[in-house]
Amino acid sequence: MEDTGSVHLGETVPAFRTWMTGRIPEWSDLLWGGFPLLGDCTTAALYPLHLVAYAVSVRAPLRFFDVAFALHLGLFAAG
Repeated sequence: MEDTGSVHLGETVPAFRTWMTGRIPEWSDLLWGGFPLLGDCTTAALYPLHLVAYAVSVRAPLRFFDVAFALHLGLFAAG
């Protein structure tokens, strides 16, 4: 959970906050020297199901991955 909670979540939540302000999350300078968010597979800034998970967990960002997992599990169970 260390990598997911501290690195991926720390990039994913700001990416979706940027989307909510109407801008494209192109670059992040929150980690190391910075890197492009749109090309980062762990951030998944363009993934629609992550947008739903962000909208549901906006007040509790640490629940983001729990909600995303539940959405994917539901889709898997639905076939």
